[in-house]
Amino acid sequence: MPDAPSPLLLVFVVAAGCFGLWLPVALPQLIRLGWRPGRPIAFADRLKLLLSLYLIIPIVVWAVSAWLAVPLAAYGLGDAGGRAGLQVLAGLGLGTLGLALLFGFETAAGWAQIKPVRLGGQPFLLPLVIGLFVGGVEELLFRGFLFQTLLPYGPWTAAVASSLVFAALHLIWQLDKFAEAARELPGLWAMGMVLVLARILSGGNLYLAWGLHAGWVWGMTLIDTHGIVRSTGAVREWVSGLGGKPLAGAMGLVFLAATAIGLWLLSVF
Repeated sequence: MPDAPSPLLLVFVVAAGCFGLWLPVALPQLIRLGWRPGRPIAFADRLKLLLSLYLIIPIVVWAVSAWLAVPLAAYGLGDAGGRAGLQVLAGLGLGTLGLALLFGFETAAGWAQIKPVRLGGQPFLLPLVIGLFVGGVEELLFRGFLFQTLLPYGPWTAAVASSLVFAALHLIWQLDKFAEAARELPGLWAMGMVLVLARILSGGNLYLAWGLHAGWVWGMTLIDTHGIVRSTGAVREWVSGLGGKPLAGAMGLVFLAATAIGLWLLSVF
């Protein structure tokens, strides 16, 4: 086993590896699209770029794990006593239930309106697959590798720093709407902290956090794609969420706090 580099150097190595392998794939796509800094990218094209990057991230993390002779269990992908699938399902259920309660409350309060839609087959299942994929990769990278690598600085520092990086990197995909997207930073950071809590409360495994993250991505993708929830304008945006984004409002932070309490109750009972 080679001597491990310093935590910050190791983080740099993984970041450089991911982007170094991704750029030869991404640049031809960006050139074909005629993209320029500040110019928006269509959702479908953005999804293709994201997919190519997210296919590379697990390979780089695995390669670093093999190089350092660190088992993937150290990054949260260990044996969960046969309960890995159940933990993913529990997180998925908690994530979607939380969103249902959040928007149900806002509807009951007259802050939002629900548009009935019929979803079945691909429109329903494809966002679930995307949620599981995106949630799995992001949990491996942020709550797995990054959190574990920064642990020598202390658990609080590791949790806060990994959540800050998680929040900041989400802005990359919204550079054309940077000012608007920046409003979500506190909520994204709090989301990262809740997902760290999910890992800690599940004995260091990522499966509960993975399911929770996937549930949020699944639910919000369905809501945004099909316009299921519409704000009535009956309350200020800083309460319900600036730009219709829950994480950019007080209710989003309350939702995350309630989720943290729910996770703690699950771990106790």
